[in-house]
Amino acid sequence: MSSSAPEPGARSADSVHQQPSDLQQSASLGDGVDELPLVDLAVLAELEEDLGSPDIAWNFARDYILIWRRRQLALSAALERRERSAALDAVISVRISAAMIGGMRLAYLAGTLHALIQAGDMEGGEELLATVDDYGSATVKELERSYVLKARTP
Repeated sequence: MSSSAPEPGARSADSVHQQPSDLQQSASLGDGVDELPLVDLAVLAELEEDLGSPDIAWNFARDYILIWRRRQLALSAALERRERSAALDAVISVRISAAMIGGMRLAYLAGTLHALIQAGDMEGGEELLATVDDYGSATVKELERSYVLKARTP
């Protein structure tokens, strides 16, 4: 089948870019996290189709990039203050938005963090936060490189 969008979960040069170098602990997060793409372009292609406009999907991806730091700071602050409700709100925002833009590794890690917070393990959540931050930054860079900039290149 010849399609411009890769199959969901497919690995390609566009969907899997370098992972952060200091993420050696990812093996302890569960088998397969590194097999997930940083950004799955098929998810974005589906978003374009669902929204009926590549421009709306592009704006969503651009907005995701612009507010990543705000989401990350809200999560970090809530964990530091040990505010379970605020931490749950923040991690759910990270998880859902990452899934919507195809940030599969980040969505997976945010799901792991969500489970820790849900169980009341705020210390474990803080320990995982640096990894989530690293993957979040890597996801933003990859989203910009593989989708946002390419979509606006003449």
